[in-house]
Amino acid sequence: MKTLETNRAAKGTAGAARTVRMAALAVLMSATLAACGGNDDPAPAPAPVAVTPAPAPTPVPAPTTAVPASATASVAGLLTFLSSLLGTSSNTAEPVLIGDITLPTSETTEPDVTL
Repeated sequence: MKTLETNRAAKGTAGAARTVRMAALAVLMSATLAACGGNDDPAPAPAPVAVTPAPAPTPVPAPTTAVPASATASVAGLLTFLSSLLGTSSNTAEPVLIGDITLPTSETTEPDVTL
């Protein structure tokens, strides 16, 4: 029977230790939640912010033409100009602005398939 009494005493001690740990945990959690509470001090007024106007947008240049007059005069001139553009395949060159040009057309010239 002595063994049974020893087991009961050991369980009682372990149970008491567990109860103390749980109580300490509850107190710690309560203190943590209380520390997260709001602040009674009024919030300071925000500092004035200097407003700077946005920079003026860069004006868009008027459409210009980098196409030679010979390219707008005839279909052959246009094909010569396009062939010269295709011959200079540079990735760093500026793009060719065609603006408001009118490309020539012809009802009599045969299509050129060499491009």
